[in-house]
Amino acid sequence: MSLPSKFGHFETFPLTASLICVLFLFVVAGCNSCFGGFINPSNNSPTMDKGNLLPACLPLPPPSIAVKAAVRLAPACAGCSAALQVTHLHLLLSGIELHPGAVADENSSEWRELAPDWVRQPQWVDLFEDSASSDVAVPLNVTGQIPAGIYYQLRLHLAQPSSQRVEELSNESHCSLPEASCVVTADGSLHSLQTLDRPAYIDCEGTFPIDLRADRSNQLRIELRPEWALHLLPTGVLDQMPLLRGHVFIESSSAPDSF
Repeated sequence: MSLPSKFGHFETFPLTASLICVLFLFVVAGCNSCFGGFINPSNNSPTMDKGNLLPACLPLPPPSIAVKAAVRLAPACAGCSAALQVTHLHLLLSGIELHPGAVADENSSEWRELAPDWVRQPQWVDLFEDSASSDVAVPLNVTGQIPAGIYYQLRLHLAQPSSQRVEELSNESHCSLPEASCVVTADGSLHSLQTLDRPAYIDCEGTFPIDLRADRSNQLRIELRPEWALHLLPTGVLDQMPLLRGHVFIESSSAPDSF
């Protein structure tokens, strides 16, 4: 006479133990990790659980957010003569872009466009010196959305006079120069705009990383400061030419209409 065994369901133990181990791994690792493993069925033939990734375990991409921006002309430089003080700045822009890296190639695919409509229709931005106020900013009509995150660079894309659209807009310009963008000094003279390194862009340095978040109003403040640099003319004569240094920072105010 055989005695009943308390281990009568022993064959189900490997399967139960496997499931408990898998569950334990999920609890310890959290939902940012997914596992696939072997489960030993009752017929002792190991098979592979293909472990289809659960959507909840995949890393979520950063949300796309809207960004507002405004630009202003910085106060007059202290070292410039009265005649060379910049009173007006006329820019024809075809884009405004942000980059998440501190160093980036001009053609990097990580540049994020804030104003995609400007590519087809460049926008005039006219800035002027206002002695009554040191904080005159012009809102920019940016319509694009970019991923939330930290960005280190911003650049303004100057429209080039080679395109047909820019040639049409040149008729509306105050510059009367082959270039679409220029500065006007206190003596009424027009000067072609000079940039530091890349002729098609005005690079704007960030005092701090530009932290753009989905839970607040993201507003950028761009400041353009005219300076003067020596420029060698085709005739071999050194002349002073204006250039722009750009700075950008994120507005501390969370008010949606602070511009």
